[in-house]
Amino acid sequence: MSSVLFKLRRQALAARPWLWLVRLPAITAGLGAAALLGFLVQREMIAGNLALLILSPSLGAIALAWRASQLVDKHLTDLEQRYRDTQTSLHNRERWLQQYSRLSPGNFYILVQEPDGHIWFEFMSSAFEVIHEISVEQVLQDANIIIDSIHPEDLPTYSAAVRTSAETLATFSLQWRIQTPSGKVKWVQGNSQPQRRPNGTIAWYGVVVDITDRKQAIAELQQREAQYRAILDAIPDLIVRMHRDGTYLDIKLTDAFPLIISAEDVGRNIRDLLPAAVARQRLEAAEKVLQCGQMQVFELPLQVEGQFLWEEVRIFPLNKEEVVIIIRDLSQRRQAEIALRHSEANLRQAQRIAHVGSWEMDLQTYLITWSEEMFSIFGCSLDQLEPSYEQILAMIPPVDRDEVGKAIEQAITDHIPYRIEHRIHRPDGTQRDIVSRGEIIDDQQGLKLCGTALDITDRKQAEIALQKSEARFRQLAEAVKEGFFVFDTDTAQYSYLNPAILNLTGRPYGPLPEEPPYARGMSHWLNHIHPDDRPWVEAKLQEERHGDPFDVEYRFLHPDGRLLWLQSKAFPIEDETGNIVRIVGTVENITDRKRLEQALQDNEELFRRAFDDAPIGISLVSPEGRYLRVNKCYCDLLGYSSAELLQMHFKDITHPEDLAADMAGFNQMNEGKLPTFQMEKRYIAKDGTIIPIFLSSSCVRDANGLPLYSIGHVEDIRDRLEVERLKDEFVSIVSHELRTPITSIEGALQLLSSGVYSTRPAKAQAMLDIAIKNSNRLVRLVDDILSFERLESGKVKLMMEPCQVEELMRQGEDSVQSLADQAAVILRVNLLKATCYAAPDSIVQVLTNLLSNAIKFSNPGNKVVLEAREWVGGVGGVGGMKNAVSHSPTSPAILFSVTDRGRGIPAEKRESIFEQFQQVDVSDSRQKGGTGLGLAISKRIVEQHGGAIWVESKLGHGSTFFFTVPMSSP
Repeated sequence: MSSVLFKLRRQALAARPWLWLVRLPAITAGLGAAALLGFLVQREMIAGNLALLILSPSLGAIALAWRASQLVDKHLTDLEQRYRDTQTSLHNRERWLQQYSRLSPGNFYILVQEPDGHIWFEFMSSAFEVIHEISVEQVLQDANIIIDSIHPEDLPTYSAAVRTSAETLATFSLQWRIQTPSGKVKWVQGNSQPQRRPNGTIAWYGVVVDITDRKQAIAELQQREAQYRAILDAIPDLIVRMHRDGTYLDIKLTDAFPLIISAEDVGRNIRDLLPAAVARQRLEAAEKVLQCGQMQVFELPLQVEGQFLWEEVRIFPLNKEEVVIIIRDLSQRRQAEIALRHSEANLRQAQRIAHVGSWEMDLQTYLITWSEEMFSIFGCSLDQLEPSYEQILAMIPPVDRDEVGKAIEQAITDHIPYRIEHRIHRPDGTQRDIVSRGEIIDDQQGLKLCGTALDITDRKQAEIALQKSEARFRQLAEAVKEGFFVFDTDTAQYSYLNPAILNLTGRPYGPLPEEPPYARGMSHWLNHIHPDDRPWVEAKLQEERHGDPFDVEYRFLHPDGRLLWLQSKAFPIEDETGNIVRIVGTVENITDRKRLEQALQDNEELFRRAFDDAPIGISLVSPEGRYLRVNKCYCDLLGYSSAELLQMHFKDITHPEDLAADMAGFNQMNEGKLPTFQMEKRYIAKDGTIIPIFLSSSCVRDANGLPLYSIGHVEDIRDRLEVERLKDEFVSIVSHELRTPITSIEGALQLLSSGVYSTRPAKAQAMLDIAIKNSNRLVRLVDDILSFERLESGKVKLMMEPCQVEELMRQGEDSVQSLADQAAVILRVNLLKATCYAAPDSIVQVLTNLLSNAIKFSNPGNKVVLEAREWVGGVGGVGGMKNAVSHSPTSPAILFSVTDRGRGIPAEKRESIFEQFQQVDVSDSRQKGGTGLGLAISKRIVEQHGGAIWVESKLGHGSTFFFTVPMSSP
């Protein structure tokens, strides 16, 4: 028995070293026996053994020790069973935690910080490896790995948050970036609760969730919001969002034209801002739009700040109660600048923290267990029990319910994990969007369906808001005429093109290898720009890539053959580093505007030419009488420059005797009493010359009838007055020249008809000679007048041919020989054997006129000399000629001269005698005969030959007439 007892005691001591009490000597240690007795007494196991102890202390002690050993063994056996049960429970809990950690997108952890600051992870779930791309074993060995992965810019904030949580034991909640070994940058959200343990350490129990997708969604939302705002800001129109009752809900102003409304008018009614008729028209149009659902477009005039505008108004429905009004100033289209600053996007930002809940369902009992976050996601109170499977399905809308149910059934039957997005209806009536994950778990407790629920409502709302914003933007963009585009520089492709720009420039194709860097992806557009415009368009593109705005007008060769004028405006958008990431712009068809501009330029050029090149003087004069503009003819007439006249009043150059009548007519015209004003007046030129003119003036008025300026047409009437004078003189001379011979003829014929000389034949013959002589005189007058008129009008074309000078001189001599004989004048001709190029009959007529004049003005016995010589220019061979140089020919010529010894010609008459009806003395026509046209006819003949005619004379000593004829054809 003792051996058995000893063996049991050794086994007990080997398995449970804390039972050191049984090593005390049971026989000799009375004190030990007393202690053991006390233990047994406490265990209430001393019954029956106390007597044995009393009868035989040694045997009693042994028996008591043996009994105590049995009791201790039994107690230890109970403790071992309880320990194994505890281990099994802990093992199951650990497996359960690992399964949920693996299924959950969140990383669960327990971080411990020692009093000396050393940190280490007591637990880390497997999701850590997915998020951080680092094995759990590594971080369990070295917790600083997690610190090293934090983005440098976020490390100070992270350290401060941990320090605060450690000092105050407050909940740790923070978002930060990490850098994974693969080079990725991720956003994570961490939430944990610290606890201080009895040993002084602090343990954080928490979860870390990857929120990179949510961050990217928010960034994309903000980026698109900025993109749409930039595009709308480029529209040069006034855009108003208005309620159907006329209340302005939103206003996008523009500085392209004057406005009646301002930004402060949001909330006011259109009836209080616009003229009654205009407000009524827009309200009626808005109501019509809301009823029919179609856009209305109309144009109307409007006066703003004293300026007349013609506006185009487009109204289209936004929803059942609101319309959008787009107003464009058509009268200022040339100067329109894209200034769209309104954005209708009103998107909500997604929540910053993602909520993840865990759950499990026992497939035997169909009992469901939720984590606290599941209650929060489903909007349930923590005080209530978890809902049943049927109750959860009932919270899912019917549209999603079947799909969720099928996924769960397939997971249960086929053990296929699932992931599905669906909606739920909370008890408070709200709806949430979640992502459900589920997977079958088989542990010692049986099959379970475990999973997580991630609330993605914020992301869904952001996506819906983005879609609505894009829909509103597209609706607005497709309602305007201008083309809109968004060009991404990284991909060199257009991310958005509205229908208008596709119609203007065509559909683009991808970037080509041969394109320059500043124009990658734009070949479809550049290749159709007019060759003359392309160089400077490309230069502007290069400036754009350096951040400068792009604003260019150019010609575009449309693929369908049309030549369009386009205006492109673009604005580069930079990221936070200053790099241009996209270009937003508009393209407007300005062909009609360019045509109007060209027509206006043509009209202006036509007016300028008509004004500047007019053959009469034209001036624009202010209502005060000061010159505003004068043409060249006006300046030439007065001898003043344009700058000088623009500093003067028309009174400064008006003759004092004409000023009163001129001012009276000018004032009456400005007052509207006369439509126009004409008068003959005199100007005083800069050199003092008095110039008679005819003034015709009219007044130009503004829309209110007030005079702006007057237009004056000034005609120099000196030539007209000279013609009138010559006409009067011609009438006087002709009437005299006709009356004298007619009177003589009439008197002679009356005497003959009366029979006075019927018995006196000689006297009658003398009367007939008088009548015949005067008749011949009339014939010569008429012939000379007709010859001069034909030469003056250019109706006579002289037939030039080579002529012998000697023959021409003989014919001239023969034609006047009888006249010389009658006047007892000696006619001498010095013949020249040479050839000239002339019309022979015309040259003989000139010689006859000059010789007959010389004979008529010579006294009996005097000589008249006709000479000719060759002349090559200058004065060589023509000695004594005073005017030889001024009349020197440019090519060899024959110089004819007729010299007499008559009375001579005064210097002031030597030019005028070559004009019609001009004589040295008006009495010569009566005394010497002649019509006063001979020299004028001779001058016209010589000039048509390309020669010159002139006279040199000395009073009392006679005169010499010279003329030249070319020796050869020109």
